[in-house]
Amino acid sequence: MPPSPAPRLERPGEAWRQALGPLDDVEPALRAAFTDPRDFTPMPPQRPGDWRTVRPEPAQSVAEFLESAPNIRFAPRERLAMLPLGRFPVDVLVGREYVGLVRTPEPADIAALLAAFFATPTDLLPAEPLPESGIPWREVQGHRQHDARALLGAVAPRLPPDAYGMLTLVTVDLFAAREQQYAFGWSTLQERLAVVGFARFDPSFFGGPAPADLAGTLRRRGLRVAVHEVGHLFGLAHCQSFRCVMNGVADLDELDAIPLRLCPLCLRKLHLVTRLDLEARDLELLRAFEALGLPEEAHWLAERRRRLQFAARKR
Repeated sequence: MPPSPAPRLERPGEAWRQALGPLDDVEPALRAAFTDPRDFTPMPPQRPGDWRTVRPEPAQSVAEFLESAPNIRFAPRERLAMLPLGRFPVDVLVGREYVGLVRTPEPADIAALLAAFFATPTDLLPAEPLPESGIPWREVQGHRQHDARALLGAVAPRLPPDAYGMLTLVTVDLFAAREQQYAFGWSTLQERLAVVGFARFDPSFFGGPAPADLAGTLRRRGLRVAVHEVGHLFGLAHCQSFRCVMNGVADLDELDAIPLRLCPLCLRKLHLVTRLDLEARDLELLRAFEALGLPEEAHWLAERRRRLQFAARKR
């Protein structure tokens, strides 16, 4: 049989540009960061079981983002906090029918990436045990799966007064809605709280095959979900224009497909609530990618910076 043709990508055309809105507050030399899409891949067609099929939702324009009243980063809430609950980077979970290892990135590495990615200082709080009571759970495959929303309610009093938002790290499995099989994480758009659960990033935890590059795969998956959930803290909805770290994720295949970067539309939203220095942010993020051993992301960002600097010199 002849090979099947490659699936046609859905070109976002002018829809994302219309969603971008005016850039009157941006210096002309910096506008290419929000208007040049050449380094970004358009979203592919929907497939059965992906996020857009399972949980359809409208796209979010910049105007709609502002209408949602996202939290603005300003004094005294100018920092991010990160609260680990459990043992990191290796935890042992004991269930009724199993004993499993959960491996995670070092919390300090996650904090370093968040600080650079969101141009916001990030404080790593001392690790604490996961509360043994007060958080509803259900049994799945012989182990406990905790209610992510209830967990965030339990840690809400720990949000520091100078924190824009707080990301909680847990090694246990999570769900956020009864109809969900599981959730990699959960965030609130207004209450400044997010959580990431690391149990699902290694299929061998549930008896499946371990990834060939186990350490690298777990690092990339964990960092992507941490950045994604913190993006929601800044008010960003799921991106439907480009391959972007804010894409919705329904499974590990979808998680592995998203890059550790913000598309121009999502970057503009972050810019509006933080007023970040675009050039300084990219330089710090490039250093973070290199320090964390993420060569693909470092190379992409270096080329993107080169293109944008060239565009600025041409003006």
